[in-house]
Amino acid sequence: MSNLFSSLRATATALDALQRSAAASENNVTNASTPGYARQRIQLKSLEFNSAGGLTGGVSAGGLISSRDQYVEESVRQQSSKLGQAQETSIQLTGVDSAFNLNDSTGIAPNLDKLFT
Repeated sequence: MSNLFSSLRATATALDALQRSAAASENNVTNASTPGYARQRIQLKSLEFNSAGGLTGGVSAGGLISSRDQYVEESVRQQSSKLGQAQETSIQLTGVDSAFNLNDSTGIAPNLDKLFT
């Protein structure tokens, strides 16, 4: 009787693994055109087979694995941060540049000349 229950348990874990794999595939198809989405898959693990010990083997579902590269993701975050800092610096320096405009009669150089003449 225990072999029957072991077989049923192995079948149940295999069906669970199949269901989770199908759900991950469905999620991949649904989000295929979503910007920034990375494909996911279920890691399948083999179960030990030992007929004397009552282990029927089979397959079980492991964790969800994303196809994203963590190094690349972190690099993109860092570069986006640097871009934001550079853009803000450019905005701030544009105001300073207009105050020190050397090619115009309203800049600091002509006004200093007027002050000392």
